[in-house]
Amino acid sequence: MKSLTKDRSLMLQTVVTCTLIFTCLHNCVLEQPTATANDDDLSPQHVLETLRENASLLTPISLDYTHEHIPGRDPEETLAELDIRRNDPREFLNKSEHNVLWGDGRVYVSSTRPLVDDGVLSIHVWEESYTDGVHYSGRRVGQDPILFKQPASRITNGPPNTSVINLLYLRSCGYDPVLWSDESAERLELHSWIPFTIDSGGTLEGIHREDSGEHSGLFRVDIIGPNPVRELADSIDLEAEKQALKSSLETPERQAELIKRVEEWKSAPPTRNYTFWLDPDMRFAIRASEIRNNHGQLLVESRCEDFEHLPERNVWLPRLCTVRHFSYDTVPGRLFQDPILIEEARVSSIDLSPIEASRFVLNHTEPGTVINDGTASGAANEPGGYLRTVIGEKEKEVDPLRVDDVNPPKASTWRWFVSVNILGLIVLVGFLGWRHIRHA
Repeated sequence: MKSLTKDRSLMLQTVVTCTLIFTCLHNCVLEQPTATANDDDLSPQHVLETLRENASLLTPISLDYTHEHIPGRDPEETLAELDIRRNDPREFLNKSEHNVLWGDGRVYVSSTRPLVDDGVLSIHVWEESYTDGVHYSGRRVGQDPILFKQPASRITNGPPNTSVINLLYLRSCGYDPVLWSDESAERLELHSWIPFTIDSGGTLEGIHREDSGEHSGLFRVDIIGPNPVRELADSIDLEAEKQALKSSLETPERQAELIKRVEEWKSAPPTRNYTFWLDPDMRFAIRASEIRNNHGQLLVESRCEDFEHLPERNVWLPRLCTVRHFSYDTVPGRLFQDPILIEEARVSSIDLSPIEASRFVLNHTEPGTVINDGTASGAANEPGGYLRTVIGEKEKEVDPLRVDDVNPPKASTWRWFVSVNILGLIVLVGFLGWRHIRHA
């Protein structure tokens, strides 16, 4: 009887001991970061495949964020150094609010920003979307609300592989460009910049783990990619621009300045050096990046922080991105010892809920809104290819849309180029790379 009791006691102790060991092991496993990459999973091919997968997992998603331009010096001095001409510094050095909807090959972007007219500050809402083969763009608030609607296949965006729309925040996280998935212009596809650039002809100089310093533990990726300024400038017919400027309203002195600037852009080096630091514990999310010229001089540096894990997608996105510009493409060749301009993007909302297709359609109903519909029956026979109506004024005769309203004369190409360069070409995190994106 004593032997049996002793055997039972030993058995019970064994069971308890095994249970405790199992519990400890189980807890240790749970405490480990689930996304930590093993050494066997850190090959360049694995890194690139993970980045591609991350881009594919970001649909659907709704984002709200602010984007602020912060001068490195006195506001007026900063604009003068950058040769950015504004009637009021607040038109450029401001904080704008953005909303992005992305899902199922559709995209919507809105931007709420200040506009100064005769010293009076007002707020304007600009919108743009692509859905089911149709491109919408317009403004809702402020002077003369207007909406354009046209087949997406009519949109051209400059050099090949140029993103069709500016997804400012996502691009800051390395998700760019947005391109058509096929030639039908029905569905868009979001790419990861690093593998897309390499696949499109960029040179991967190396991927390795940093063992010390500020970025210790992160994976460093070095890429030689085309210079976006040079790529866009090469798509411009300079001689045609010279002739077109002669009929513009610009003074001869200003015309000469503009031509000189484009010539400088055309003579810029064809490539830039891009460096990224990726966190292997966050599926290689970008924590920092730099752009340098071919002489190794720093042009732009960026930092991403306050990351949020999206468990439904197993993707990490930053809540704050900061970019410091030590150069600016409006003043080619100039380098500043301290940042001449700082940009910040702060995310206030990330929503992964499904998005109804109707939310990508711009349907302006405000009285007085001018609707220019390039998809309407008979639009092809109208000036500029648009049928023009005004909401709430059906009885009123509407002046026909002038071709110049839709297709600006060649004389305005330089203005478009400068505007894009200021507001779209220099990206939020400074690594647009070789993809020009027109300002939305």
